[in-house]
Amino acid sequence: MKLSFKTLALCGAVATLLAACGGGDAPTTTDLSSAVTVSAASDTTLNGVYSTTNTGLSDVQKIRRIGATDACEFTFDALVKTGNSTVSMTGTVDYTADTSSTLLSGLAVGINNVFYSTADGSGTVVDRAANQVRFTAKTLNAVAAGTSTLVVTGSLPMRGNRPSGC
Repeated sequence: MKLSFKTLALCGAVATLLAACGGGDAPTTTDLSSAVTVSAASDTTLNGVYSTTNTGLSDVQKIRRIGATDACEFTFDALVKTGNSTVSMTGTVDYTADTSSTLLSGLAVGINNVFYSTADGSGTVVDRAANQVRFTAKTLNAVAAGTSTLVVTGSLPMRGNRPSGC
């Protein structure tokens, strides 16, 4: 079988587009404030307040799941550690759609490309009316092998133009 350069270029372009599409849109700067305090981190250099008055937020995406309750998800970025602007926090927030549940179903944060997460919703609140999620003394575990943990307390805004049920 003989492949032409045009065929290979087309396949490469399609692969690039598909790779870029994973996970919805990227966060864009808003005029919304957020603040998260990290404490009890295994790596004590991560402890401190991460905040901004210009939270980067993606649109809330409704994730349709076969055989399970739909979920809502958004990403955030641009939370900078007070006193050290080279350390920043990004993350993903997940919660259940179309229910009266006010708990997160997942919270993941990355601090300088080290990722921590939890699927336990205790100590969390999704306040749809106030366009905000809050968490109190929420322990997150490192995603990579190891036993690193940290505890987060704080709040994040979410966009008000959410899909129905989110």
